[in-house]
Amino acid sequence: MNRAQAVQLIRESNGKILGLEFVKRSDGSVRTGAFRVGVVRVKGDLGSGASYDPADHGLVTVWDMAKGYRSIPVEGLLAITSDGIRHVVTDSPDNPIQEN
Repeated sequence: MNRAQAVQLIRESNGKILGLEFVKRSDGSVRTGAFRVGVVRVKGDLGSGASYDPADHGLVTVWDMAKGYRSIPVEGLLAITSDGIRHVVTDSPDNPIQEN
């Protein structure tokens, strides 16, 4: 799966929990975790949202089930697990790689 397909899968997951594996921009470490999109607001969260468009910075915003909102660098995506299928993210526009 290429990066555009990966971002589309994340955005269209409709609140389903996804496993994401990505490289953190700040230190190059590999991170994994359970994430979802569509989380509107948590009770007590008084934040006003991002003051920028994450897509303009190569980011996709997700809800980290352990830490709250997190911006994931699209270029750092390594794999997405959805419905028990692990999709390896590549730079190639063809040949989706899936692992069961």
